[in-house]
Amino acid sequence: MENQLNPDNLPNNLPNLPTRRRFITITSGFIGSLILGDRALGATKPVAKKPVVKKPVVKKPVVKKPVAKATSTPAPSASPSASPSASASPTPPPNTAPDAPVIGKASATGATGATIAFTAPAKNGGAPITSFIATSNPGGIKVTLPQSDSGTFTFAGLTGGTAYTFTVVAVNSVGTSSASAASNEIKTLDVVPASAIAIKKSGVALTLADIEVGKTISATNSATNTNLFVARLGEDSFKGYPTSCTHQGGPLAIQGKTLDCPWHGSKFDAQSGAVTTGPAGSPLTPIKVAALNGALYII
Repeated sequence: MENQLNPDNLPNNLPNLPTRRRFITITSGFIGSLILGDRALGATKPVAKKPVVKKPVVKKPVVKKPVAKATSTPAPSASPSASPSASASPTPPPNTAPDAPVIGKASATGATGATIAFTAPAKNGGAPITSFIATSNPGGIKVTLPQSDSGTFTFAGLTGGTAYTFTVVAVNSVGTSSASAASNEIKTLDVVPASAIAIKKSGVALTLADIEVGKTISATNSATNTNLFVARLGEDSFKGYPTSCTHQGGPLAIQGKTLDCPWHGSKFDAQSGAVTTGPAGSPLTPIKVAALNGALYII
């Protein structure tokens, strides 16, 4: 902003000013510069510089590493080769359990017994075989033979009328071999009850081979020497029937698939004993028959 100044109010020592009576227009900044001189013009005092102090440089001593001199090492003199006789013999492999025996034939020897043949293995594992052990299946019955070669086991205490197989292992000082293959299946003989009565035909024991499935034949009770009919209903299913008619006791005869009474014409089914033609009103009373060890008995 501009200021109006009267020249009469200005100092007398201002140089080269125009006529005092004239008003001049001077900026406040210019007046300030005239009055204050260098200070108003923004002059600054000189700044004293601090002396630079140089630090002495300490030199590190240079350490020289020793240089290794290459030296030649004389080659070792060749030692004489060891003679074959002086070399160590190879270490033998450790002993093991024997190989499995070879199973032979099994045979039933009665209602509770059986025999099983076997062959000793070709390899005993490096240690002598001391025994063989046979095991039954089912039952897990074990029999031991204290020997080192082939042989035959004899079993007792088996269950009559039961199917069995057997396995065998070999034993040495190291352990027991794996089991042999299972033997052939055998069936021990049936235990015949003391009360059983053998059925005969023409004076000899009636066997399974004497009667076909679906057939009925005449036979004899060996205890009473009386006749009876024996019917085979299936492979292992049998029934016996009396030879008298239930009407008035007339003698029956086999006529194909029926048992016929000649007195009054009654007929019965030869397999089931049921009445097929009257006047008989009651079926034939069955007699319990069983096959034991291939022969037929009244039980």
